[in-house]
Amino acid sequence: MGDKISAEDYGEMSENLKKERLKYQDELRELKAQNTDYHTWIKNGINFITNLPRKAY
Repeated sequence: MGDKISAEDYGEMSENLKKERLKYQDELRELKAQNTDYHTWIKNGINFITNLPRKAY
């Protein structure tokens, strides 16, 4: 019985891994949202710069 685990231990480990996976999925979702906000900010900044009036020299 050296390399076997009990059903109770398995269930506990499985539940802990599920909770950890959900935590990382939430973190990933938050990072993706931040990344989207950053890209929107960059895009707006580039559009602003592109549309600045040019001075005639």
